[in-house]
Amino acid sequence: MKVIALDYGSARTGVAVSDPTGSLARPLTVVERAGAGTGLRRLVELIGAERVERVVVGLPLT
Repeated sequence: MKVIALDYGSARTGVAVSDPTGSLARPLTVVERAGAGTGLRRLVELIGAERVERVVVGLPLT
């Protein structure tokens, strides 16, 4: 199962994607202001383009 992982931040969100087995991940891109309209649209585009089955969002603690 292919997974996309989001490391959410108030200014930028890091995006990583796994291989089709879900066992290895690689950095994909950084999305500026992912909480705003343009950033959200970009995340939706990435999810569709990468054909992922699951989205994982990290919990920012610092």
